[in-house]
Amino acid sequence: MATKQIKELFNGRYFEIPKYQRGYAWENKNVRELFDDIYESLETDSNHYIGTIVLSEHLKATDLYYVVDGQQRITTITMIINAIIQLLPKKDSEYYHRFYIEEVQHRLKMLGQDQRFFLSLLNRNEGEPENKSQRFMKEAYEEICSTVSREKDKLKLLKAIEKLEMMEFIEKSEGDAIRIFQTVNDRGKPLSNMEKAKSL
Repeated sequence: MATKQIKELFNGRYFEIPKYQRGYAWENKNVRELFDDIYESLETDSNHYIGTIVLSEHLKATDLYYVVDGQQRITTITMIINAIIQLLPKKDSEYYHRFYIEEVQHRLKMLGQDQRFFLSLLNRNEGEPENKSQRFMKEAYEEICSTVSREKDKLKLLKAIEKLEMMEFIEKSEGDAIRIFQTVNDRGKPLSNMEKAKSL
């Protein structure tokens, strides 16, 4: 267990959403609450705690982690960073794209069909959503792009995001990670009993 800034969390790592997870479920109000945290960090010029992330180590790849809890936040942060990157000068854009979006492979792998839609969304080539998760992603990304476009200093906004802090739990056993997940799931949309049973 350790507190990690977003920059530390992403540094040299890759994340995958496990098959038992639900899809992306944040609504625009959740996205706006995350932006409130970012702006508070900007105004106070301090690190700001935004919740927990529970990871399970991959059996073979030492730089790959399954996201047992924190999927909504890490996906939304990825979308926000991507929206900022697209508006930065080329040199900055290329560096941050490698660091947060894609180096060798994509930093974040979504569930099944959602991965293709997610990547299209990041490239602004999205089609029509085919399920609820994709619809939520599209609405969230539109909200994100609108908010980011109004910000004068895009790089300063990105630096504030990098300083956001999450409490990180890493477990070797996915079963242990799931038990932590059920204990610390304190923000975002509550889990239904069906979703808890599905994770187990």
